[in-house]
Amino acid sequence: MSNLDLQELHDFALGLAKQAGAKIKAAFVLPKNIDYKGQIDLVTETDKAVEDMVVGAIKAKYPDHLFVAEEVKFLCLLHFLSCLSASLLLI
Repeated sequence: MSNLDLQELHDFALGLAKQAGAKIKAAFVLPKNIDYKGQIDLVTETDKAVEDMVVGAIKAKYPDHLFVAEEVKFLCLLHFLSCLSASLLLI
């Protein structure tokens, strides 16, 4: 991560957070379709849409970075563990 500009990362993350907030705010008053990830762990379409937006933006801007996202099942655990030396963003 030493080769990355921390201000650039900050600005990028802040922009994504603002976009996500706008998407969540717009969906707040809409009817919800709720799925269950577990007995008491709920996920809405908005949760999934916001995560897709954030993941897509990170993949586009930083294609070599690895990250773990909450709503997506982690399918490549072995690959992930073999790449721990790569830059890692947790969202």
